[in-house]
Amino acid sequence: MNGKIAGSIAITKSSDTIVQLRWFILDNHYQGRGIGKKLMETALHFCKEQNYQHVFLWTISTLKTARYLYQKYHFKLTEEKPNEEWTGTKLIEERWDLDLSDKNQTK
Repeated sequence: MNGKIAGSIAITKSSDTIVQLRWFILDNHYQGRGIGKKLMETALHFCKEQNYQHVFLWTISTLKTARYLYQKYHFKLTEEKPNEEWTGTKLIEERWDLDLSDKNQTK
């Protein structure tokens, strides 16, 4: 925005039909402006153009805004596991999955 990087999102190939959404981050100064939504829509559009069938991501349970966005785009929480390695305190890692072959999920 205005020549500054506001955020990023990436898709990494896991297999011929499965990809992982990674490095989805938005600078706090730009939150609430629809940029996260635009990044997510761009990434999912790319996945559909490339005929990927499934997208998954990992996040942590404390990222409430991100979790809301994943739900909005029909990702489903499929796995949870504790992690104490990153911060020395207990975090809950979450895996979220989206089946792109289900046309009702990606409208």
